[in-house]
Amino acid sequence: MPAHPLSRLTALRPATWWLIGLSMLFLLVWLAPQSDRLQDVEIMPLSMHVAMETFAIVVAMMVFGITWNAYAPERSGNAVILATGFLLVALLDFGHMFSFRGMPDFVTPSGPEKAIQFWLAERFVVALVLLLVALRIWQRPFVRTQTRYWFLGVSLAAAAAVFWLTLYHPDRWPRTFIEGEGLTSLKIAAEYLIALLLALAALLYARQARQGDPRATGNAYHLAAASLVSMLGELCFVLYSAVDDFFNLLGHVYKVIGYLFIYRAVFIESVREPFRRLDATKKALKRSQMMLQSILENVPVRIFWKDRDGHYLGANKRMLDDLGMKEVDELVGKDDFALYPPEQARAFRADDQQVLRTRQPKLDIEEPMRMQDGSDAWLLTNKVPMYNLDGEVNGVLGAYNDITSLRTTELHLAEANRQLRELTVNREAAREDERKRIAQDLHDELGQMLTGMRMEIGLLRMQFGDSDPRLLESLQILRGQVDDTIQVVRDVAAKLRPAVLDMGIESALEWKVQDFRRFSKLPCELTVDPGVVLNDEQATTVFRIVQESLTNIMRHAQAQQVAVRLLQRGDHCLLEIEDDGVGFPAVERHARTFGLMGMRERALVLGGELEIESVTGRGTRISVRITDCQCRRERDDQAVDRG
Repeated sequence: MPAHPLSRLTALRPATWWLIGLSMLFLLVWLAPQSDRLQDVEIMPLSMHVAMETFAIVVAMMVFGITWNAYAPERSGNAVILATGFLLVALLDFGHMFSFRGMPDFVTPSGPEKAIQFWLAERFVVALVLLLVALRIWQRPFVRTQTRYWFLGVSLAAAAAVFWLTLYHPDRWPRTFIEGEGLTSLKIAAEYLIALLLALAALLYARQARQGDPRATGNAYHLAAASLVSMLGELCFVLYSAVDDFFNLLGHVYKVIGYLFIYRAVFIESVREPFRRLDATKKALKRSQMMLQSILENVPVRIFWKDRDGHYLGANKRMLDDLGMKEVDELVGKDDFALYPPEQARAFRADDQQVLRTRQPKLDIEEPMRMQDGSDAWLLTNKVPMYNLDGEVNGVLGAYNDITSLRTTELHLAEANRQLRELTVNREAAREDERKRIAQDLHDELGQMLTGMRMEIGLLRMQFGDSDPRLLESLQILRGQVDDTIQVVRDVAAKLRPAVLDMGIESALEWKVQDFRRFSKLPCELTVDPGVVLNDEQATTVFRIVQESLTNIMRHAQAQQVAVRLLQRGDHCLLEIEDDGVGFPAVERHARTFGLMGMRERALVLGGELEIESVTGRGTRISVRITDCQCRRERDDQAVDRG
């Protein structure tokens, strides 16, 4: 959130008061009646000039040194422009200091005009650098990191050019100072131009401070202050008439203070700002750690992380509670062998090593564990690899949940299903026994009674048929009714329990297919592999599934072709009933219809599973895989006999 303008003003109050004080001082000196007298006072000796210029050179070199060595590609490019620009300024200040009257000859004799030539070059550089920085967005970095070397090269080349012109070709500079007369109009115009450039830079910095990035606000204010103070210094240099008068001293003071403001801006950007960002990063990291810790402590699972050697690096409170620990320091550094029985620890370590070796997660691991209170528990564990900054696997992150209650419920449910299946098996066996008994009773008792009635009708026909034609006709009708009843009894008995089942599953299926052809008038192909051997219970179940399937085909399929196959597939048998009828959609395929539910239940009784493949308009195939058949045992027995 951008800072409020009042808070910015409060934060920069020292700079504001400095500007006000320095401005008042300039106005006071400029408007004072004795200003003409001050201009003639010899108040700035050589030693003071050397001291102030040396201080200015040191500050300029510090601007360069701090910024250049603290550079990073993401840092502001403006800081580099200031740094390389003030390297040039420091070099020109050096030339100016050694060109001042009274200093030893620096290649050529020292003098006011030589010093002014270095001075004007240095002041133009300061103004242009501040203006260039003001025209760029402060936080914008360089697109290429090599750009800073171009600025460094330009600064050094410019310094070499100014020194070469001033020392070896001073006549190419226009006159700027005439002894006894003072500054030339060109010198005064140059100072005014420099002051104008500095004022423009100050306005741009002030605008940036009000509208720019809050991170650059401090820099903009300090650079605005530096520009304004430097502008006041330039005005002082317009007024002086001697190189050692009061206005020259005041101008140098303003120059040094301007440098200090620039140094503060660079210091904030290159030194204080990284530390501020580091502090902000630490605080953000601490907040993230606290948030992560809060999440870890409140998620309903146990979480832990280990190094490559299997030593624990941390865990959340839920896992510590499972281990009977209060602080994570009690766990850190220990491995599974220090916490669990050896067999269990080896299993945990094997999972860890697999994750480390394959760099792949290992999920949904169900494993038993002995708890600290001695009770047994079941865990559902997930483990994933952890990576360091170089992309190398440096540990394992794991999470597990106690699924003991779920496991117990599953065991109870499995036991209930087993008992229900046994009950179903017993029920089906009882039903088949009852059907067999009823079919046998119908065949033996009712069939015998009907056969006896038929024989009695035959005797009556032989004894009295010739005496009364009408009686003969009635006996004929009665005999036909008895024959129809006998056939009905046979059909009912066959449906209850086909006697052909006692002759084997192949004979039973042949009889059923023939019966289907007779009633449906549809072609039906039967295939039974010779090696298929089923016990009585399995044969009955297969027969009932085929019976139910063929009944459904005849009622609903509208098929043109039907096939029944009982095949041997290695150590199991495969039953398939296929038609080319209309099929049915998946919703009906998984619906809880009694016919399909009955077939699925019968398949489960066989220890197999029923699958239905159906596409609307393209037919249906029902498959039952019978795993507990005698095919393999029969084949093994035959192999033993041949051996």
